[in-house]
Amino acid sequence: MTTEQQSNISSMAKKPLLLYLLGDSLTEGYINFGTDFHSYSINLQKRFKQAGIEVVIKEEGVSGDRVLSKDMEKRLREFLEEVSNKNQKVDWIIILGGTNDLFSSSAQRIFEGLKKLYNVCEEYNAKVLAMSILEFRAVYNGFFRDYAETSENVTFYDLAKDLPYEDNLYWDPDGLHLTSDGYDHMGDLIFESLYKEIKSS
Repeated sequence: MTTEQQSNISSMAKKPLLLYLLGDSLTEGYINFGTDFHSYSINLQKRFKQAGIEVVIKEEGVSGDRVLSKDMEKRLREFLEEVSNKNQKVDWIIILGGTNDLFSSSAQRIFEGLKKLYNVCEEYNAKVLAMSILEFRAVYNGFFRDYAETSENVTFYDLAKDLPYEDNLYWDPDGLHLTSDGYDHMGDLIFESLYKEIKSS
């Protein structure tokens, strides 16, 4: 990132940006068969600091969580209500979910569950970075794109395209989770996507 980019974005950020990261084990940073965690939030925070942008990041990934279990929606509503009661506002909500629903629900049902999460965010006028489901992007991308085109507050980011399963450096041998390097790379990718949106807003 150039000095000019840092200057431009820093001048826009008069107060810390509040980011909320919602998801399952891929948000929590599950590694080493669950004996340790390394969330992408670690490198995301680092990248914002390097850019001179002050942020507060709240990460709430829960391993094993499912979009259709309603637990994600409960955590989301509780956080948004807590922030609202303090007369504050969440700037961006980053949602990565659906992986744990894949083996028991249809694509349509999973996306309906994700839409409920997006709608909750819009109730509080929070912007959403909706990310593709990593392992099955081809099945779901049409749903994501169509919805984002009809919503001013929802931006679709095809994370799966930039983090392909074939890249063994970033994927854990279990085939479902990332390595520490993979989560750091995810943080880089999400930062670049958010930076572009923040700069244009």
